[in-house]
Amino acid sequence: MRKIDLYSFNCGIIDCFNEIVGAGVKRLAFGAPAPSVEACGIYLDFVKMACQKYGTSYYLESDSLVSDLFPKEKNAGCAHYIFYHSDRDLQEYLEIRAQKAALIAAHAYRGDARRAFTYRFGRLLSYTDEDIARKVEQNTSKEPES
Repeated sequence: MRKIDLYSFNCGIIDCFNEIVGAGVKRLAFGAPAPSVEACGIYLDFVKMACQKYGTSYYLESDSLVSDLFPKEKNAGCAHYIFYHSDRDLQEYLEIRAQKAALIAAHAYRGDARRAFTYRFGRLLSYTDEDIARKVEQNTSKEPES
């Protein structure tokens, strides 16, 4: 099998996620996590081209939102591009970020509130409730409750 370099691999992810967001299959999709905003910069020209091609938009997230959907090590402290079609979907994402911050500040990021947050976030990513439950169950690396 031929070796695929990381840049080309991540460009494939960017193209694929823009295609499925542009087609309405997903409301929002995340590009591959990178260690910093600067590291995301090498993809900016490709991101712009893919968004133009599929009629999508992007948002550069400097601090990934960590949730019970994915192992915390995959996103904690990372940056990545977010691809979306509708401004209201990006706005909902930003509201979800604010919701988590408020829960943590109130020492309420646990139990039913944490579960409701996780499901709201998962639905924005166009996962079914069954997919969300499976992802949460399979995630063995979650943040501690607060």
